[in-house]
Amino acid sequence: MRAQSNPDTIRTNVKRHESKRLRVLSVNLDGLTTVVYDTLANWMQTAPYDVLLLQETHRGFGAEQAEWKMGQWTMISSPDPKTRFAGVAIAIRTTIVAHFTARCLPVIPGRLLHVRLSGDTYSIDLLSCYQHVISSREQRHINASKREQFWTKLGSYTASLPQRNLLIVAQLGDDFVGYAQANSLCFLNTWSRGGQQDMNTFINGSSKSQIDYILTRRFQADSLARRARPVAGLDFSPWRLGAKHRPVETSLPLKPGWAGARQKPQISQPYDKQQLELSLHLADSKADMLRDRVEQVRTSLGEMWRQVLWAFRAYAAFQRSYREVRRRGLWHRKQRLHQQLELARQAETSKDTRLLYQVVREIAPKMQGGRVRIRSVAGEVLTAEEEHAEISEYFRKLFSLIPHEIEPLPRLEPLILEIQELYSSLGKLGKGMAVPRLHARSSVWRFCRQQLCGPLLEAFHSETAAGYPGRWADCNLALIPKPGKTIKRPESLRPLGIQDAAGKAIAQVLKERLFLQVRDTLEQFPQYAYLSNRSAQDAIQRVTEHCSLIRSRVVQDRHNIYNKKSGKTRSKYVGGAQLALDMTTAFDRLPRAALKEALEWANVEPSLVSIILELHCACRYRIEHEGLVSYVDMSNGVRQGCTLAPLLWALFSAFLLHKIEVKLESAWPRESMTLYADDTHCAWNLASAKDLSFFIQSAVAVLEVYQEYGMKVNTEKSALIIRLAGTHGAKWLKRHIEVIEGKPHFLLASGLRVFRVPVVQKVKYLGIIISYKNYETEVAACFQHMQEMEVDAALGKREATALAENTAEKDGEPQPKHPRPLSKGQGGQGKGGKAANPEPSAPSSGHPNREATTSDPKKAGQDDPLTAAAAAFGQTGQQARSQGRQQQQQQGWRNSQGQRRGWSSYQWGGQRKTKEEQAWEDNLRLLARLCLRHEDELSQTRVERDFVLTMETQEAAVLTKLYRLAQAWRVKKDKQEVTCSLRVCLFMGLLQVWLERMRALEVPGDEAEALRKSIVDKGYAQMPEGTTELQWLYLRWNSTTKALEKVPDAEPMFQSQVVTMLVQLQATREAPNALLRFRSTRRMAEEYAGETVTFLLTVGHRDPMAAQAWGMLTNLCGNGAGKVIGLKMKPAKMDRQPLAKVVAERFPPPPPANRASSSQQGRDEPTQHHEPEQELH
Repeated sequence: MRAQSNPDTIRTNVKRHESKRLRVLSVNLDGLTTVVYDTLANWMQTAPYDVLLLQETHRGFGAEQAEWKMGQWTMISSPDPKTRFAGVAIAIRTTIVAHFTARCLPVIPGRLLHVRLSGDTYSIDLLSCYQHVISSREQRHINASKREQFWTKLGSYTASLPQRNLLIVAQLGDDFVGYAQANSLCFLNTWSRGGQQDMNTFINGSSKSQIDYILTRRFQADSLARRARPVAGLDFSPWRLGAKHRPVETSLPLKPGWAGARQKPQISQPYDKQQLELSLHLADSKADMLRDRVEQVRTSLGEMWRQVLWAFRAYAAFQRSYREVRRRGLWHRKQRLHQQLELARQAETSKDTRLLYQVVREIAPKMQGGRVRIRSVAGEVLTAEEEHAEISEYFRKLFSLIPHEIEPLPRLEPLILEIQELYSSLGKLGKGMAVPRLHARSSVWRFCRQQLCGPLLEAFHSETAAGYPGRWADCNLALIPKPGKTIKRPESLRPLGIQDAAGKAIAQVLKERLFLQVRDTLEQFPQYAYLSNRSAQDAIQRVTEHCSLIRSRVVQDRHNIYNKKSGKTRSKYVGGAQLALDMTTAFDRLPRAALKEALEWANVEPSLVSIILELHCACRYRIEHEGLVSYVDMSNGVRQGCTLAPLLWALFSAFLLHKIEVKLESAWPRESMTLYADDTHCAWNLASAKDLSFFIQSAVAVLEVYQEYGMKVNTEKSALIIRLAGTHGAKWLKRHIEVIEGKPHFLLASGLRVFRVPVVQKVKYLGIIISYKNYETEVAACFQHMQEMEVDAALGKREATALAENTAEKDGEPQPKHPRPLSKGQGGQGKGGKAANPEPSAPSSGHPNREATTSDPKKAGQDDPLTAAAAAFGQTGQQARSQGRQQQQQQGWRNSQGQRRGWSSYQWGGQRKTKEEQAWEDNLRLLARLCLRHEDELSQTRVERDFVLTMETQEAAVLTKLYRLAQAWRVKKDKQEVTCSLRVCLFMGLLQVWLERMRALEVPGDEAEALRKSIVDKGYAQMPEGTTELQWLYLRWNSTTKALEKVPDAEPMFQSQVVTMLVQLQATREAPNALLRFRSTRRMAEEYAGETVTFLLTVGHRDPMAAQAWGMLTNLCGNGAGKVIGLKMKPAKMDRQPLAKVVAERFPPPPPANRASSSQQGRDEPTQHHEPEQELH
């Protein structure tokens, strides 16, 4: 008989060859949730593998690409930015990474992740792939196109990988035989016979298939590697039902590709088939032994059902354990976040900035590690030598754009520093300031400044006589990723110079002397950075004031019938423009000649000018990357990270504004330009043709001066916001705007210089959104997420310490073991972002946390704004019942400790309610039900006499007139001169405005014709050919199209009919009870913040004129004629009032079971009241 394969064969052999083989496991996680992550992280501590290739991680590791360490593993994650139903990751054991240099590249984010382990003798290429599934949610050809693009990219990228590298591909998908053949790949988990073991990797009920594979090159697949197979019993989410992916494991030889000598696998014969047939034919002792073995294997039907029942009980117990593990995991996360927030609060209180930022970095979403990993121009992974060469070449070109065209002037007098200046400068060195390797730390210089100040001063005076020393000028280049940019090329890195502490102290002295000499000059120009009495707030206020001014002027010049009747004439041009310039590597491009000219323009002492130029001319950047070192001379730019650099740039930017003033012969730069560091903002007020001409002239002058002095303005990333109204504004814009690649660009042409700048509606400036529209709303939306952060911070200040101490001491809960990227599930928050419940304790021990936090309700309400809000608004009936059940259950467990619980001696709710309390509760419930019945009766009558009027606030003239009428009526009432009620006064005022606007449409003339045409175009009315009278349509709201549409079966109402109805409605004022109510649901004001204001109108029943008014108002409901005053009218619905809905929620009808028990109790106790059996709506 053929022996069954040992399920631990591969694992045993892997251990035997673990020094020369790579153990790999490919896992499809089907979505990485919080509990799955905990299970995976706990298993990884003892996992017998070196590499884990993970698919379908969704966004469980965060929404951005990340690389971090977790215990003994290095994790690399690549989510899909477009959808969360993807995501791939690779985990590598640190013992493997220690012998290699790891570099990663998301070839297709969320679908194809490449990690290269570069070693001295050979390298390893790891590819984790996840193909687009065949989905019916999108069109078939779109889905097929995505899948084809994936195969094309995977095939071309695999072909570009070196053949000598060990290649491992983990793939989920099908139909890729052609891909494997084209790249000479071998499917490792397809070499075992299906009869021996189950090789299916995907199971869905009774359906099974093999769609998960591990591939490698054919010459690298030895006999042991071809024994790859699914791992039985390894499931990271066993509680999930439905389809499952089984992990696939293998073991690959760790050797160079050129040493991959193939060995022919030896086929073993575990049994002799002929001998077996002979024994069965002769019926010898071996045949009898086989018969006994078969009998032992056979099981009875009863035994099978016992096993099924046992499995069911085990699964139920597992589900209970799973729920408990999930609760405890969420509780642990919440406790950890509370502790970190409390630590951050203490650090903020004690002004410990270092500890505060340390806590923030720990709880913030994990970012990519500090190592610099760049790509080639084609996006390929580079070796360490190639990366170093690319970085060195880029910065060599950047810092040598302008050769040394100047030499520092010889100093006629040496620069003498005072010992007090140097002593003070050494005391200002930061404790944790970075310094080059093998240099004394800044804290040492600071602590020993009294002993070192004198020797340092002597060394400066002696050594600077022959030129500035290189050891004080040179910098180690630290590359910092630019915010919001992915590290792909050196252009996405910001160079930061790490300087010697002594050199930085000397530069601080030079800066203080320079500032005293240039402070008066800088204060004359609008540079708001790097100066003590200015900030970004000032720059933002200056820009937003311009936005508000232009917006108000455009609104005042708006063309409408009311401005024309008041005698206002439109301007030819009214509006404004603002230009935000984006400069590329501005600090690194500053020319030496321009720096010298700026210093001399500010009347800086010649000796100080010379020493500053010497410092920069002597500077060299030391570039160290992966153990490789190179040096780059610095012939242009200022040292970023140097204390002198901000002040020098501020002086240079003020010098540029001075040059623009000279070129334009105007003070416009000081009045309308705003500078903050290297950000430039220009603003113009456009009110005449002369302003438009100056706008183009000055914009071109700014760009020319910037280019003349070595700055590179990126016109594609710069943005122009222009809003030009008036009678000739649109025509002027049309002449100067051209469309390039589907985007509008403004043509700035003056003389022979032509610049094209993109035109946008809004732009981000210093963290806010600026535009000529509702920029305040844009800014509020931009910072909306800050509110949630404040709520989470408040959670950390509440009950964090007490909750952690009480629960940890009583429950003995351990601290969380597995830190993870905190962008998902942090703080005990589930899918909806709500905080998880506290850790539940055993029923017999009560709930210490609940007792601690609710023992003093007043104090809890004061400390917790959420609790106070809940107390103010009350709880719904369902919430009250659910909370009551929880409290009763806890009381019941506590009251029954040490006793036998039974329905005869103890109620499940703890203390039994007295008959008097129950009677009061039932009486109150009956009273509430009676009130609701009365409300239902009243709602039926409201349908017959109430109307709801919704008025748009943009029609300000109507609401303003009603407000003024109300004010005038109150004045007359105080004098006792009123002749009608306020409701009649307001309603007649509304009808008067409506009637005036309707009659204005009947006046002959071009203006009335244009208004009628506009109304027809908007779909409010129609005017068939051959007719001269508007026919107003009945409209209704279409929730699908989000727009008003015509009611198909309703006949339109003629203009004359609407006017007649309005006149007749005015006549109803003579009836005493025709109008019973007309009021606003909001307090009337001259201006409203919302979009609509609602009025309620009620007509009487008895008076004949009231019936006539009701009929006319019913005919006007839903008619488009109300749009002339921004009015929409509809009859009231048969619905309860808001207060009645609250009462219904507070006193819901009892459940059927409670009714039955109540009825039974009522038979036993005749005096007990009963609740009604039905709720009347």
